[in-house]
Amino acid sequence: MLVLNIGKDSEKAEIFKKIEPYLTFLDIQQLERQGANLQTQIEELHDVNQVLRNKDSKREERMRGLEDQIDQIKTMMNTLIDTQNKERQLNRAFEQEKDPINKDEFFDKMLSATRDTIRKRGALEKTLKEQVQNK
Repeated sequence: MLVLNIGKDSEKAEIFKKIEPYLTFLDIQQLERQGANLQTQIEELHDVNQVLRNKDSKREERMRGLEDQIDQIKTMMNTLIDTQNKERQLNRAFEQEKDPINKDEFFDKMLSATRDTIRKRGALEKTLKEQVQNK
C-alpha cells in the first residue's frame, strides 16, 4: 500500500481532485444522462408496444369478422347443395317413375326448387358483392 505524506490541506485537496475520478465510480451527471436516456428508450419501447398491441387487436377483429363471413357462406352453400340434391332426386324420381306423381306436380316441385335455388343464389351473390365492396 502506498502512503503519501502530504502536509497542507490545499495540497491534499488538489491531489484528491486529480485522483477522485479513479477512486469513485459515481459520476452523477453521467448517471443522470444515462438514466434519462434509458427512460426515453423505455418510453419509446412502450409506445411501440402499444402500437403493436393495437394492430394485433384490429387484426383479431378482422379475423373474427372473416370467420363469421365464411360461416355465412358455408351455410348458404350447404343450402344450395341441399336444394340441388332435392332437384336431382325429383328428376330421378320422375325419370324412373318410381314416384307416381303426374307431370304437373313434378313441374310444380321443380319450379319451387328452382325458385328456392334462384333466391339463395341471389342472396349469396348479394352477400359476396357486399363483402367485396366493404373491403
